[in-house]
Amino acid sequence: MSTLQNLIARSRRRSARGDDYAGVDIKQAQRVGALLGVVGILVAVPLMLVVPPTERVGAIGYAVAAAVLVSAAIASARARSNLSFEVGLGMAYLAVGQALLLEWLAGGWESPYHQLYILPVVYVAGVHPARRVVTFVGVLAVAGALPLLYDGVSARALGTVTARWVFVAGLALVLYQLMRRVRAQHLDLSRRGEEARRLARVDPLTGLGNRRAFDEALEREAARSERNRVPLTLVVVDLDGFKEINDRFGHIKGDECLRDVAGVIDAEVRRPDACFRWGGDEFAIVLPDTDSPGAELVVRRLSVVVEGTCRTPGGSAITVTCGVAGLSRETVLDDLVAAADADLMRRKAMPTEARLT
Repeated sequence: MSTLQNLIARSRRRSARGDDYAGVDIKQAQRVGALLGVVGILVAVPLMLVVPPTERVGAIGYAVAAAVLVSAAIASARARSNLSFEVGLGMAYLAVGQALLLEWLAGGWESPYHQLYILPVVYVAGVHPARRVVTFVGVLAVAGALPLLYDGVSARALGTVTARWVFVAGLALVLYQLMRRVRAQHLDLSRRGEEARRLARVDPLTGLGNRRAFDEALEREAARSERNRVPLTLVVVDLDGFKEINDRFGHIKGDECLRDVAGVIDAEVRRPDACFRWGGDEFAIVLPDTDSPGAELVVRRLSVVVEGTCRTPGGSAITVTCGVAGLSRETVLDDLVAAADADLMRRKAMPTEARLT
């Protein structure tokens, strides 16, 4: 397949995935489109003074040309607003029609107005996918050949028009390839930034959210709870006797126990809920839309599953103790965390069989 066919094939695959414009900044595209429209007006005005648009219809040509410039100014002003890619493409086709009309008014293929075709080409090649660029360049080929119909075909005219189109097509290809690489680099940087932000909120040992992710999630869910008047409960989970595990079997084995318990917690909570490594051997579970009795059911189930699933390196069952606190209208987030931690300490002081109330 040729290079052009490869570009079109890739464009169609991206279109099927819905990411034709991945990496394109639409605001920047709007600003560029508006700027190119202004440049077109600034180029057309002096051209009219040198090559008047009066060859076909006489002085009326000035009125027609003025109307073209006014419409171009309106289009440029609108291009700076919140327009879609499709509307921007339509304006590029409109610009081709305007340049074609000025070319006809000024006498045909020998007039310099064909230079205005370059501006919409720059916009389309720099913003739009390959299939739309190819279609646009094809339309330009037709537009460039139209003067031959009313001026007559000659070797000189055919050669000039063909050379112009080859130049424009080559410019479009170069700009498209350049901007495609720029967009690819932009997407790569965005992905790396997103991955860095994600990793900044992940505990590397357990794969759960870290304290920063916990603080953000708790603040977000507390705001939702207050806004929607739904309950929110915080559960703090602590491994029983974790210091003894580290002292007896070493920190590497202790880390394995933490990972095992983290895996159980992550598997047992509902998807809307979120679990985090709060610090050391403590975990936190944020339970949206859950009141304290509902949280106690979660605690019971979690305690049973951990004890039945997780083992120390010596083979004994790992147990956990949980503290529970519900958010009320009078509670601030720091107080909620303190209340859950205080409940954890209270239950720690109880006999093991009395910790689940």
